[in-house]
Parts: sequence; C-alpha cells; structure tokens
Amino acid sequence: MILTLSVSQSAEPPTSDGFNEGAEEVTAEEEQKTIDWSLYQNPEEGAEGEFLLTDDANGIAQVTPDQTICDAVGDCTIGFGTQNMEVQNGLVTGGLFTANAEASLLKVHNTLFDVYFDMSEGDTVEVADTSPRGTELDYFLNKLTEGIKALIQYDTGATQEFQASSNNSLYFIYKNETHFAITEGILTYTDENLTQVLEAGEENTQVEATKTGIKKGILYKNKTFSQKADLLNITIKNTENEEYVICTEASPDCQATLIDNVLVTNGKVTVLQDGLPLYETLDASAVVEMDFNTKILQANILKPNREEYLLLYVGHYQVIEGKGKMLLNPVKEEHASIVNTYISILNDRTILFNEGTVSYNTFKAFTPGSAGEDSCIAYRGEGNGYC
Repeated sequence: MILTLSVSQSAEPPTSDGFNEGAEEVTAEEEQKTIDWSLYQNPEEGAEGEFLLTDDANGIAQVTPDQTICDAVGDCTIGFGTQNMEVQNGLVTGGLFTANAEASLLKVHNTLFDVYFDMSEGDTVEVADTSPRGTELDYFLNKLTEGIKALIQYDTGATQEFQASSNNSLYFIYKNETHFAITEGILTYTDENLTQVLEAGEENTQVEATKTGIKKGILYKNKTFSQKADLLNITIKNTENEEYVICTEASPDCQATLIDNVLVTNGKVTVLQDGLPLYETLDASAVVEMDFNTKILQANILKPNREEYLLLYVGHYQVIEGKGKMLLNPVKEEHASIVNTYISILNDRTILFNEGTVSYNTFKAFTPGSAGEDSCIAYRGEGNGYC
C-alpha cells in the first residue's frame, strides 16, 4: 500500500491559503471528451483486453477491472475499477481508483509528480486537481483509505511519506511543492541522518516541508511532532493548546523552535526524550530552552499564575519548580539523563546532575548503585565524614 511521488520541476505557487480561492475556470473548449477505447485496442495476438494509449489520447473514461492499460511511455496497470479516469497526452492524470485482488502498480501522472500506488484489494484512492465545479485547484488532492501510504522521493534520496489513518484521510499537495495539508494521518520525512514525524487528526493541518525536512507544522490538541537525529530522539506533544506551531527554522509565529539541536518552547507543552517525559510546562507563560549540545536547560516563567510551573525528569529524579520553591523527588522509572545543568531564572537557582548524582549548593543526593554513590562510599570508607 505505497504511493510514490517523484518530484519534477516546480509549478506556480498558490495564490491563496484558501483551497479554492484564486482557482481558474475550465472553459468549454478545455473540457475533456469521452475516450473511444476502440482506437487504442492492442492489435497484437494474445493481447485481448489490453489497451495502448498514445500521446494523442485525451479524455475521460470508465474502465472495467479486467482491462490492461498501458500509457504512452509503456507503464501498464491491471486490476482497478475506476470512475471518471482522466487521460492527458496518453498519461493517466486522475480519477477514482479501487483495487481488486489482481491489482498491479498504478501510475498517475501530473505536472509535479509521477505517482505510483501499490494497493491491496478494496483500497481506494482519488486524485484530482479540478473541483467538481470545474475549477482548477491550486493543489493536488489525494483521498486515501486507511493504511495506504503516499511517498515523495526527492532527488537527494530523502523521502516524505503520508500514511492514512482512516478511510477519510486527505493529502493536499500544493503546486509550489513546499506547502502541504493533511487530515487523519501521519506525515514522515526521512533522510540518512534525520527522521521527522507529524500527526494530524480531523483538523486540516498545514505543513511546510522541503527536500531537507519539515520546516513548520501545526499541532492540534493531543497531537505530536517528533525528530530523531544526532543527539535527539524527542517528541513535542500539544496537551493544552487548541493549536501549537512548531518550526525547525526561524520564524516569528512559532511557539516551539528546534534549530541546531537547541529546542525552545513557549507555553504549556510536554517534551519527551526516548519516549519518556523530559519536561512538562504547566504555566502558559513558561519559556524553556534546552540545548542538547551543552546539556543545559534554562527555564523562566514570565507571568507566573500557578503554584507549580514545571516538571523536569533526569534519570531517577523529578524536579518540581514552583512559586518560590524547588522540590526534588525520586522516581522509579529511569528517564533520559540528557540534562546536566538546570537553571531556574525565576528562582535564581542552579541544579547539577552527573552520573546519578544531583547537586544544589552543598546538598547532594545519589541513586542506588550510581557512580556518585560508589564514590561517596569509598570516600567515607577512608575514614572521612559525610561526602
């Protein structure tokens, strides 16, 4: 169940963020006529039910599942029921396709991509760049049934994949090649050094992406964005906000930025490392900077309005920062030891973490079996007092 899209030359960018605004009417002269299939019957012996499209084939057709259709460049498909299949210059460019048990690879061509569908029996895909009212859209619309994947193969070897999570999933590909919109599915970007994943629910989720990755996306409530690369294996979860904008390059309207292994978050959000909580902000005015290069986390609360502002997890420790207080709790589950310095700007305090040891001023605590505890035991064993 894979749909492959090979990127070609860029088209004109959309004139509006609206899906139909700025679209152009298709004139009567431009409307396609019904294809006369008898003109394209393969005359070769043993080729009954096979049709060879030539580059003069233009129109709309109904095709029965037992027919084999070869396009103008020789790519052939079999095993699809279709409605309103569009053909331009001998290439299949759109329509509603339903796979049967004999379905082969299906190719759909448009001005941006050559699109390949690998579908199982019963799977349905609809591809269109014209609305039912006859207007040309500024995007290509793909309607996918659950489980089907759509893959863009960039010329760098990187890929962008959309996987449908329901039978009503939508994948809009704007004609500027960098603007996408998705509903009910998961968008994944992958290259040899980077993996990014963004979730979408029923809301129309706007995404900006290029051949180097996802640059901006909207997280609706309870949806996530994750990135795995270098030092990172993090997930950002929007647990409180109606919308939360994440960016991987500088932009003025971002609530979270992740650039050069430095994550900055604003407002209420949960950040996970290796699938477990790293920190959770509880105040809408919270600003946190986590530098994964230096392992320093800085937190500030600009307008505190809660008793507790932030929860931080390092190893077997939980730090609770609140109004005039810093609490340290042991936790059973071991979290990532990705932070070695925690700086509270609001409370003007610094906590250090190192190999199971947590330090604040003269206070130290150790987790059982840690290098810090072993060092302390050895120090006391030499006749010293407390370590």
